[in-house]
Amino acid sequence: MAGRGIAALKAAGVEVISGVLEAACLELNKRFYCFHTKKRPYIILKWAQTADGYIAPEDDKKGEVFWISDANSQQLAHRWRAEEHAILVGRKTVDNDNPQLTTRKWTGSNPIRLVIDPNNSIDENAHILNGAAKTVVFNNSINKKEANVNWVAIAKTEMVKGVMNWCAANEIQSIMVEGGAATIDGFLTINLWDECRVLEAGKLVGNGIKAPQLPEGKKASKKIVGDILHLIVNERP
Repeated sequence: MAGRGIAALKAAGVEVISGVLEAACLELNKRFYCFHTKKRPYIILKWAQTADGYIAPEDDKKGEVFWISDANSQQLAHRWRAEEHAILVGRKTVDNDNPQLTTRKWTGSNPIRLVIDPNNSIDENAHILNGAAKTVVFNNSINKKEANVNWVAIAKTEMVKGVMNWCAANEIQSIMVEGGAATIDGFLTINLWDECRVLEAGKLVGNGIKAPQLPEGKKASKKIVGDILHLIVNERP
């Protein structure tokens, strides 16, 4: 009815009650509403950190994932991936961890893999180029489409804005940003986020790559078996 349904019902003498479970309905459809009102995807920033505030140790081995969270939290993270339209990481995360960014530990569809790689320097053998899921690499120079990977050229100074515009044009309604620290900090700095999901483990590493600082917002924490999940909702997106 293009927004005229209630008026039409009232004009016909039908009693109309509105606002029923409004908060619950908004929460259930938050991705849809965000996409259509703000013209951008609903953005979830997710990372795991140690109890002393690091996302990786100083001696982290390149190309290998250093697992901070336990198996239960890892499965939860894969469930989260299955619930979102796309997943996004920066070039350093691909280079350092060589992640697959799939839902291997949960039954569900793989999200579209988005990678910010301004200088087009990802190793050609990286897992994200393996065809396991649709993949889009945003860079500063190459714009082409292949069977499993799209390369999209965006001006280096407009990278995040360009990614958001591409997502809007391609109807990507939600993105989980999984790293690394610089990429997540980039979204936090310009206040381009809706939720933060932070898994904090009890282990200590002493030094390494510092985790992003938890932003201001509506906070809640709960125990996830051996880890603690911190949830922050942006109240000024």
